Amino acid sequence: MRSPRRAGFSLLEVMLASAILLGSLVVLSELANIGRIHATATQDGGTAARICQSKMSEILAGLASASPVHEEPVEDAPGWVYSVDVTTLRQRGVVALRVTAKEEENAAGRLVEFSLVRWIRDPKWSATGQNAASGEMQLSPGFRGRRKR
Repeated sequence: MRSPRRAGFSLLEVMLASAILLGSLVVLSELANIGRIHATATQDGGTAARICQSKMSEILAGLASASPVHEEPVEDAPGWVYSVDVTTLRQRGVVALRVTAKEEENAAGRLVEFSLVRWIRDPKWSATGQNAASGEMQLSPGFRGRRKR
């Protein structure tokens, strides 16, 4: 005669299923936390890039001067500062304009900083061979290019 089988799960099966469920919840919560950290870092990086692009556009449009600025607060982004650095290059008449934005204090304790560099014409430089009346460059006698007639 066969022994009667009990219906249901044994205690060992329930404990094993509970352990697997708990482990899965721990792993998924850690992945969600990592995703939140990376989303915040991406958002902060986008804010820094937007600030740099905005300040660079202001300078190129002539709304702000291309002069050095050290950690000025950004009006429309509290907690952020920007710096402008103008570096003379070896190429005559060209300077490197660097705009940097960074967060003053970060709750996560990480530094968020973004820089944008663009080479522009030096506002203080004038070509020695430039014709002041017409604004055209005078060509050297050995130049073989086409001239406008």
